[in-house]
Amino acid sequence: MTKVLLIVLGGGIGSLLRYLTYQLTSGFYHGNFPLGTLLINVIGSLAIGIIWGMYEQDGLSENTKGFVFMGVLGGFTTFSTFALETHSLFGGGEFKLVMLNILLNNFLAISMVFLGYIFSKSLLSISK
Repeated sequence: MTKVLLIVLGGGIGSLLRYLTYQLTSGFYHGNFPLGTLLINVIGSLAIGIIWGMYEQDGLSENTKGFVFMGVLGGFTTFSTFALETHSLFGGGEFKLVMLNILLNNFLAISMVFLGYIFSKSLLSISK
């Protein structure tokens, strides 16, 4: 039961962080491209890479994994919003933006996981 409550708490925190990040982005960008969603997914992917790399060897408790990965990062990143925005761009005839959105979200998110992982491993080797 504790793990479930931690996931719910983490999900609330992640969702709030997603909302705040999206609002911040909307304050300075007003184009058709869904920049807020892209930034959220890239930041979340970088975070998961860093956190996983830092704690891969030492391990994380099941409660911590649930809170961080399923809760906070699950609430923060937003694949369903990415899918809906891609659909909306397609429906609006914005075919170049559809392709750009698909390519950037996938390439940058996956790259950030690798980069975050490598970064955290480098930090760990420097600190030893």
